[in-house]
Amino acid sequence: MKFDNKQNLFKFNVRRYLIPIIFFPLMIVIFLTNFFDDYVKFITKEKFIIIATIIYILYVIYINFVNYCYIEYRDDNSKIILRYVSVRLFSDERNSIEFEKRNFVKYNIEASFFNLKKELVFFIKTPNGIAKYPSISLTGLTKNQKKLLVNSLDKYI
Repeated sequence: MKFDNKQNLFKFNVRRYLIPIIFFPLMIVIFLTNFFDDYVKFITKEKFIIIATIIYILYVIYINFVNYCYIEYRDDNSKIILRYVSVRLFSDERNSIEFEKRNFVKYNIEASFFNLKKELVFFIKTPNGIAKYPSISLTGLTKNQKKLLVNSLDKYI
């Protein structure tokens, strides 16, 4: 089986780059014109800009925290191959995990941050014992892709 989350990540990247392109010019227009003061009476434009900026900053922090990753999974032949790239700001680290199916011991999916962040951890048999691989963020996968991944990995335990 083989799958990746390229299409899902494309939508995420469009949203990630489109929001600042819309947000910052809109805040400048609101700040420089009186349109907001004329039509919105319950909040000043300065308070609105501050609140909107705080919400935007929290969004950026959230996106970096959950760590969306491009993931490509294959279980062809005798190996399980998982390639992943984080799409965090200032991160272009490309990683790959590749191991023989016969050495696969178990895996864990760890949930955190109100179950919004899910990470996959592999445990592989090595000559020195059981090795725990670094965790891989599954946040960028759809529910169906997570199910496919779990079903595929369950076959080899």
